[in-house]
Amino acid sequence: MGAPYAGTLGLIAFVATITRSVINGVDAGTTIVTAVLYMAVFAFLGWLIGNLATHVVVESVTKSLQRELEAREALKSSATTDGKR
Repeated sequence: MGAPYAGTLGLIAFVATITRSVINGVDAGTTIVTAVLYMAVFAFLGWLIGNLATHVVVESVTKSLQRELEAREALKSSATTDGKR
């Protein structure tokens, strides 16, 4: 999820910076340099947030599946011991 977030946040920052500069009447050279700088910063933040979100989701799903497998094993072993009595 890091790359899509990076692209989205970077593009939003780029467009927002250009729009703000056009509204405020800033010259084109300064606008482009500032927009590219903000795009890079927000793309990095998007990449960081996206990778963190991926890690959290994968860890959560892994723990959930592990708990479910342990519950099924416990149920299977209790059914096996009940059947032997």
